[in-house]
Amino acid sequence: MNVIVDARPVKNAIAQHAIGGGTENGDNYKNVKRIFLNIENIHTMRESLGKVKEALKDSDISSELINKELLEKSNWLYHVRNILKQVDLLTKTIELNSMHLVVHCSDGWDRTAQIVSLIQICLDPYYRTLEGFIVLIEKEWCSFGHKFNERLGHLINESNFTNNTNGNGKMGGAGSMLNAIKDNILNDDLESPLSIWNFFV
Repeated sequence: MNVIVDARPVKNAIAQHAIGGGTENGDNYKNVKRIFLNIENIHTMRESLGKVKEALKDSDISSELINKELLEKSNWLYHVRNILKQVDLLTKTIELNSMHLVVHCSDGWDRTAQIVSLIQICLDPYYRTLEGFIVLIEKEWCSFGHKFNERLGHLINESNFTNNTNGNGKMGGAGSMLNAIKDNILNDDLESPLSIWNFFV
C-alpha cells in the first residue's frame, strides 16, 4: 500500500478544493491510503511565534519570570509537537511498514520540505552529517523553490534597500529592480518560522 500525505489540516484542503484548489480524488488511485497531518499554514505559525517572542521579550534582561500564560496561549509547543509526532508516524510508516509516501501541502515549498527533510534525517544518518545536511537543503528546499528571502524576512524592514545606481537621485537600473523586489515580492505576509533555518537553529 502507498500513502498520500497531505500536510494541511483537513478543513484547509476542503476550503481550497471548494475554490478549485488541488486535492486528490481517491477514485483515481488504487491501493492508496490518504492522510492529513493537520499542520497549520505560515500565517498561523507566524502568529504563534509572535506570541512566543512577546512572552520571552524581556526574559534575558529582567528578573521577571517568563509570561507562561502567554507562552501557553501561543500554541507554539503544540505546533512543534504535532510536526514531530507526524514525522515519527511517517518515518515508521516507511521503515516498519515498507510503504511509499507522496507528501504535499498547498504549494509544496514549506510544510512539504520540512516534513520530508525531517523524515530523511530520521531515516538516513548521512543527512545528519554537515555534508548530508547541505545536500538535503539543496535537494528538498532549493530545488523545490523554497522562498528563503520571503520566509526569513531579512530584507523586509531594510531601510537602505533602495540603490540609486546612476548617482543623480533618480532611480534606474539595479535600483529599480531592487525596489520592485521589495515592493512586489518581499511581504510581511509571506514571512514564516516554517523555514528550515528557524526550525533547526
